[in-house]
Amino acid sequence: MSLSKALEFTLRWEGGYVNHPADHGGPTNRGITQATYDAYLKSIGAQPHLVKEIHDEEVEAIYRINYWNSCRCDEIPWPLSLAVFDCAVNSGPRQSVRLLQQAAGNLIIDGVIGPKTIAACQTLPASKVVDQREDFVRRIVKRDPTQQVFLQGWLNRLAALRVAMAAK
Repeated sequence: MSLSKALEFTLRWEGGYVNHPADHGGPTNRGITQATYDAYLKSIGAQPHLVKEIHDEEVEAIYRINYWNSCRCDEIPWPLSLAVFDCAVNSGPRQSVRLLQQAAGNLIIDGVIGPKTIAACQTLPASKVVDQREDFVRRIVKRDPTQQVFLQGWLNRLAALRVAMAAK
């Protein structure tokens, strides 16, 4: 499968512009924080803009470069690539890879997706990564109760991800 199929799922959950006071990412539009947008614009030599004004082409480019490509999702079988990508969008690529490595159970957990991690992906059930992610979001709330406001949404997203992965 492809980035476009993964984006279809992820963007349903990321929604539009938000600036929730409890969100440590700050202003966000379609899952892209202002800081991520600023870094992207700088990388292409463009002037800064408010993330509220992000264009569809920029959204897709950022997701491709920062999340899909950085997690090497083209080398991961579907639906595991969907689970890794969606987690990268929600928690960052490094954390997504760490959860993937934890799910594999026999890898060094370094957040770097190398040949051993790619090899492990060929037989790893995607549900194991989603299980790791659920544990991770529950630990976030336990460590930082201000994040409780997001927990049910995170759990709903994971439930929908399980359904989407089963549909392949």
